[in-house]
Amino acid sequence: MGDDRSFDVRPISTLTDVEIAATVSEMYGEPRSESWLRWKHQEGPWGRSTGFAVCDTDGILGLAFSLPWQWRVGDHVIAGARLIDGGSIARARGKGVFRTQVQAMLDDFHPLREPVIATATATPEAAASHVKLGATLLAPIRHAYCTLPGVRSARLVRGDEALASLEPAEPPDKLTTDWTPDSMRWRIDGRSGYAYEVASLAQSDAANGVVYRATTVRGRLRVVVIIHSWGPALERRRLFAAAAREHRCLAILRPAGDGAATAAGTPVLYRGESHLCVWNLDDDRGERSRARPALRTGWALANAELEGTM
Repeated sequence: MGDDRSFDVRPISTLTDVEIAATVSEMYGEPRSESWLRWKHQEGPWGRSTGFAVCDTDGILGLAFSLPWQWRVGDHVIAGARLIDGGSIARARGKGVFRTQVQAMLDDFHPLREPVIATATATPEAAASHVKLGATLLAPIRHAYCTLPGVRSARLVRGDEALASLEPAEPPDKLTTDWTPDSMRWRIDGRSGYAYEVASLAQSDAANGVVYRATTVRGRLRVVVIIHSWGPALERRRLFAAAAREHRCLAILRPAGDGAATAAGTPVLYRGESHLCVWNLDDDRGERSRARPALRTGWALANAELEGTM
């Protein structure tokens, strides 16, 4: 079906929270509350989301958000955006609504006059649309079940005390999120729909920590989903093993390989993949940083960035 251009595009700021939450719920076929909207798109650590809605005379056809983000590579902090929570309702499918929303957000970046790396984790269908709008589709980032590290038991410190030790963890030539204790508190807020835990070693000479959740996969396998971790390799192995034993988990689930953040555990079975689209809207950075956003090997992403809630 060809695009139907008999609709108009308006900023999400012109809609009420009730209208936005109801439209997202209809787009995804599952409830999204006003509380969820406030958490994810209004209380973010790097600013309030912007975005656009596509409407016709009968109402809202679809919408999409641009969530402000902050990337880091070495000592360089780079402005970013996540193109996220976009889609259309059933009666709008095939009318070019999604493409129109994304194009409106990309056009909106140009007046910023600063480096911006915009990304979207997308389905293969949405990724194809993004590529037509100038995105680079990276090779998929794979997820894997990993073995538990064979190390001795460790006593853990929990919650905010553990989170206070969070520090940059990735190699200086890899792009990752500029996580801080405050931004990670926002990321793991209970309004996300998940119950996360944070732990660090009670006895260690180095800062370390892990953000994770325990879950059951396919009704049988108990796994620890690693959201984010930091600290020396040995400390991370001890952390992962202690968390797994506490929850009687048999494996770790995390991104692995090129594009993935460093973490403990040897991959034994790959399960799914993430498709990352990148718009490098920074034509001025040159050699000032080592960022390589158009290459999968230029990234070090964890479930903090790749999990479905993001």
